Amino acid sequence: MNLVRYLCRFLPLFVIVASVDLCAGELGEHPFFKSITGEWSGEGDLTAADGQVIPVREEWTGAETDEGFFEMSGHRMMGDDHQEFRWVFSRNAATELIECRYWHTGMDEELGFEVQLTEKQADLRTPFGEPGGELRISNRFEERKITGEVEVTEASGITTLTGEVIYQRKS
Repeated sequence: MNLVRYLCRFLPLFVIVASVDLCAGELGEHPFFKSITGEWSGEGDLTAADGQVIPVREEWTGAETDEGFFEMSGHRMMGDDHQEFRWVFSRNAATELIECRYWHTGMDEELGFEVQLTEKQADLRTPFGEPGGELRISNRFEERKITGEVEVTEASGITTLTGEVIYQRKS
């Protein structure tokens, strides 16, 4: 499987699970979610260890749902692959964590990730690929833009993918 297809199958660019004390209906009131409510457009590049550059272009909308969840949904071009995607954030009453289910076209099952969430930044780490591998994503909100940094490392510590996507507010 080529790198782009592998990434398109397994690599969400912006997924959040946070340890914060919120009720389901309060997700849209958290400063970070409040900051990313609206329409966004982003572009950037991911670079593989072999030097292959994968352009990424996205458009998405973030909004609180009638059920009290926070949803981000849209579409992206990752290389030549077009994807529709969705993130749905909810509060897990049992663990007191804000959880996110992520899905994009071509995936068999939804994924979830954990991250540290502040008013302006979401940092996440999750096992990825082979045991001991890791995916790290850092998303910083700054005045009408979000900077998303991505890094994938193997269990050996070798970095296999890095990149940055810059999102600009459309509305």
